[in-house]
Amino acid sequence: MSHFFSVSNTAWTLFGTPMSWLELASVGFSLWSVYLMARHNILTWPTGAVAVVLSLLLLWQIQLYADVVEQIYYFVTGFWGWWLWIVKGGPTDRTIQQGTRPQILYALGVTGVLSLLAGWFDSNVHIWWPGFFKEAASLPYLDAATTVASFTAQWLMVKQRLECWWFWIIIDVVGVWLYAYKGVMLYSVQYAIFLVLAIGGLISWTRKRHAAALPTAP
Repeated sequence: MSHFFSVSNTAWTLFGTPMSWLELASVGFSLWSVYLMARHNILTWPTGAVAVVLSLLLLWQIQLYADVVEQIYYFVTGFWGWWLWIVKGGPTDRTIQQGTRPQILYALGVTGVLSLLAGWFDSNVHIWWPGFFKEAASLPYLDAATTVASFTAQWLMVKQRLECWWFWIIIDVVGVWLYAYKGVMLYSVQYAIFLVLAIGGLISWTRKRHAAALPTAP
């Protein structure tokens, strides 16, 4: 069983790059989860939990340590989001909200500052804890920025805030390049699909929110 969870266990080759069964399973569950979220479906949370565990195992093996922390965050907030949506009676069009300009600027500012701090931390972990982190982090500041932005996007998504999709769109654009650079081509393709789904999610949530705001005929 442990061999299945190794990045060296190749399923097939894409564009001359070997892809593992772990990568294939992670991508499958991740795409399913994002599709469900774009449709505002509560089943996105348990599906996402499986995707997160598989992604964590893969990212650890390719030394994207900030992304590993990101997956732990996703796992915790995923169960929080699942519980929160259940308590509110499940997702409805009226629960979709949009932040004010000051709220959005605040989210951007906090994301920027924390990205710089996380990048500095990520670039030094192999020095501080060489026994735990065998190699230096790859692209620490870029990895940290996408990680912190993902924290923000996930938080907004749990709160059913429309602007979460703008964060995801930017993250997905960067992810397409980042994972291609790291040689996990299926992850790169996955982020290209994520980008399409994120744009679709933005359009879908916007329409639902506008429809819910229309006055009901007597």
